[in-house]
Amino acid sequence: MADYLRLELLEHLTADERDFLTSCSVVELLSGPLCDRLLDGHDSAAKLQSLADTYRFVAPLDDEWYRLHTIFRDLLRSDLELLGSERARLLTSRAADWFEENGDYEAAIECAISAGDRERVASLVPRAAHPAYWSGRAATIERWLVAIDDPRLLSRHPAAVAMGTAMAALAGRPEMAERWSRLPIDDVDAVMPDGSPARAWIAVIHALLCLDGVETMRKDALSGVALLAPGSRLGASSRLFAAFAFWLSGEADEAEAWLVEALDIAAGLGADVAASLAAAALALLALDRTDLR
Repeated sequence: MADYLRLELLEHLTADERDFLTSCSVVELLSGPLCDRLLDGHDSAAKLQSLADTYRFVAPLDDEWYRLHTIFRDLLRSDLELLGSERARLLTSRAADWFEENGDYEAAIECAISAGDRERVASLVPRAAHPAYWSGRAATIERWLVAIDDPRLLSRHPAAVAMGTAMAALAGRPEMAERWSRLPIDDVDAVMPDGSPARAWIAVIHALLCLDGVETMRKDALSGVALLAPGSRLGASSRLFAAFAFWLSGEADEAEAWLVEALDIAAGLGADVAASLAAAALALLALDRTDLR
């Protein structure tokens, strides 16, 4: 197949077209601005349109994006590696820069993994994990966590530790969750992406795991509530864990008050998982009172 593509496709490309496509093969989807950043150019959009008009292996998508045929892209990637791995890493790092600047953190993570930049992966996981989890892509998150599972690296990234611990726990990986939760953190006062101190996120994660009993779980949850920045994405979860701690202690009325608050905050955040848990718990409390309505 590779020989066929070389004969029927690559041999018909100009040197400029071949170099352009080979360099851009580091990413799956192409756009003019992205390719301009990769190649430090200014006319990539016109080149992509011309290639799409001439060759069927460059497929136009919506919103001025293009996709290379998978087999053809694999061939170009192999050619790029022959030019030297440093070239591929440089291009992939530039792609990660562009995606991060444009708010596509998932694409930036994938590029950073490909470039072997684990520091960047660890810094980006907290930004991308919540949306990925809420949309049901646990396998994607686990692949990100595996890429940064290094205590020395994680000690510098408390947000990644907190997020990774939660995702491992919710995915049914208790051993990994407990191991990550006990990792030493270099700076517990570091500012998290939501403006909270690291100790707030750590407290909420410890409440989630309930490793040291219900009373400690309640203290951790309430500490998280008090320390989290206004509007934090963990606001609903911290109140949910506080409610469960009160419920497990036999204080149903206190638990209900926290659940109502958690449900309201979750709805505002679009945190469907937390909202569903809060609503289900409220239903169970109502059933305990035989309040079917």
